[in-house]
Amino acid sequence: ASADITAFIEGGTLTDGAMGTGGTGVVGFNFTVSSSINVTQLGFFGDSLGGGDTPWAALYDVTTTTQLAAITTFAPTNGWQYVALGSPVTLTPGDTYQIVATAYWSPKYQDTSGFSFGSAINPVSFSNPSGWGGWGTPVMGTGTAASPNITANFLYTSAIPEPSAFAILAGL
Repeated sequence: ASADITAFIEGGTLTDGAMGTGGTGVVGFNFTVSSSINVTQLGFFGDSLGGGDTPWAALYDVTTTTQLAAITTFAPTNGWQYVALGSPVTLTPGDTYQIVATAYWSPKYQDTSGFSFGSAINPVSFSNPSGWGGWGTPVMGTGTAASPNITANFLYTSAIPEPSAFAILAGL
């Protein structure tokens, strides 16, 4: 069996104090993959939620402008939380993808030099598509941000079967 891998792990120094930029909006990042992966869960970072907001996270294929997955059932709690998809979504090399989520307070970094990205994830750009004008419903971002504000993440597994699976399949 294979374990889930986090798309990125935050590191480095926050640029605006403990939490970074405040306000409501949508933030995320565009990325490519170096090998096929199966996205199993979408993650959302909540902080200082007022209780009346509805957090969401969504995954898009930027190349085709198609929504691949969305989770709208996050609890209004602080910190990272992940919700499993009904079935994994396979991402393949060659397309650009985007993971976005709502933000109330968003960790803001100067750059991603202190981040640890999963082996298949190649970050392209960061997004603040709606500015700080509210949350709305899941939407693919078209704008870019100069520095990373991140409230969306995801977990994935390799889409390539492990060697033991090859042995099992060969025996059939």
